[in-house]
Amino acid sequence: MKLITTILVSLVGISSVFAESEPPGYYTVVSDKYSADIPAGTCIIQGRVYEEGTKEGIPGAVVGETSRTRYILTDTDGKFKLKLSSKDTSFYCFHQDYEEIVCWNYDFKSQHIITVNFVAQRRIVYIDNPVAEKPVIYLYSDEEIDASISLQPKGEFTFTYPAYEDGWNANVSSSGLKVNDQAYPYLFWEGECENLSFNKNGGQLAGYFINTDSTIQFLESKLEAIGFNSTERTDFITYWGPRLTAHSYATIQFLVGEEYDQNVASLDVSPQPDSQLRVYMLFQGTELSASPYRLVTTEFPSFKRNGFTLVEWGGTEFKAVSHAKATL
Repeated sequence: MKLITTILVSLVGISSVFAESEPPGYYTVVSDKYSADIPAGTCIIQGRVYEEGTKEGIPGAVVGETSRTRYILTDTDGKFKLKLSSKDTSFYCFHQDYEEIVCWNYDFKSQHIITVNFVAQRRIVYIDNPVAEKPVIYLYSDEEIDASISLQPKGEFTFTYPAYEDGWNANVSSSGLKVNDQAYPYLFWEGECENLSFNKNGGQLAGYFINTDSTIQFLESKLEAIGFNSTERTDFITYWGPRLTAHSYATIQFLVGEEYDQNVASLDVSPQPDSQLRVYMLFQGTELSASPYRLVTTEFPSFKRNGFTLVEWGGTEFKAVSHAKATL
């Protein structure tokens, strides 16, 4: 996470201390009071984070001091309570879906309770045509089959290999995959994906938040559970592993089966495979050790290979650019 995407907003917010009304997109210090119950050398910052206009609490927002040593996530009503050092000089509020709010200079006093409300504005994000990266299609069959494969991505193709000419006509057998008598390990395509984003249900995201130190173990475990064989796992991990470990942490979601069809690209194969597995990984890296999303666990349907089999995987890394940053 990059702090300070709304510096001007936060500086104006300083002038709102003890204001009767709360301008949208800022913070307001409601009170700053001494309490003998607070240990010397520390203080408490508490309050609520809510959305501009609706005043609905925002769960899962990160509130803390800007070195990111001490922070907490808001509860289901957007409330928070966090112990800080009286030597701290700043605080911030961040949520993936809202503009960040930062106070750079605050005089924290020992044994004080500071009540702060954050009024958050929805974040305007520009992601220029996110790309479906390295979707590859493996085809397997013990018996020789001539198959036609047609893709309809949610955008335009940017590259295919072998060349996609109104589809691929492939020969599949125990010897492998051929197109125009040329052997290939898989069919490859990339393309733009319009309106691609994490799938959420009721504000919750079925996915994972990982420390990328565990990338290999995480991917090996999940891909095996999904149904990848050793070659497919190796190809996937060697491509996406370096991308994930470029960040300290990552939010990850897998789109499987119909979710792939609906969000990335539909697929027609003739004859229809006896077994088919399509898996697409969405991820967003961060340097903050807490996910800005409300995550729920997900289970994958069992996959058994039988007869003519198709396996496809691809992915997209979200690199969001806020409106504030884009217009500087």
